[in-house]
Amino acid sequence: RLAGEGDPAAVARAAWLADRLFGIGEAADSLDAVTLQPDVRRAALLAIRRLHEDAARALLDDTGTPLGEAEALLRPGVSALIAAVPVPESSILPGAAARLVGGASSLSAAIGIVRLAAAAGVAPAEAAAAWDAAGRDFGLEALRGAALAAPAPGAFGPRAKAALLEDLGALQARIARAILAGEAPRPLEGAVRLAREAAGQGELAAVSVALRALERA
Repeated sequence: RLAGEGDPAAVARAAWLADRLFGIGEAADSLDAVTLQPDVRRAALLAIRRLHEDAARALLDDTGTPLGEAEALLRPGVSALIAAVPVPESSILPGAAARLVGGASSLSAAIGIVRLAAAAGVAPAEAAAAWDAAGRDFGLEALRGAALAAPAPGAFGPRAKAALLEDLGALQARIARAILAGEAPRPLEGAVRLAREAAGQGELAAVSVALRALERA
């Protein structure tokens, strides 16, 4: 689905780098080494593939840094976030796959969180907490989920969706950076209410309107 969101070379680079950082291929392959019910295997593979897509999308803008350098800069933080995902003793998935599947919703923002941690000079876990607070308190996570699920028809639809997701991430990063600096902005009730209402519409236009309201708040 990323093919329509950017230059083919940039998409290929981002997908390769995301695979390397998260161990996507290894986690998917590990599912073949154990006996699983078909529906369990399908659900795990789907979660891993969605995580791969989310991580690759976040890397689309990083085309100027050599691949080796980009991997070296991001790997420690990404690895720390993956390692922090708890694996229940009852999990029937192999360790690597269990962490990616169990932490897919939080790890989908790992690239943004690691960049935030580097910019603010804090540990990834602290950056993750600020990121989550920004997304929750300002309705940004709900908007992001709505944007991901919304249809994007037309020749420019996928690129419009990608640009909107990038803007949502940028606002969340700014708010999270302010939280880390001890200058947490106060969410305006009207803008946050609009964001939550827009998230339920299932339309990119609604998400865009709500985002603009949050940016002006």
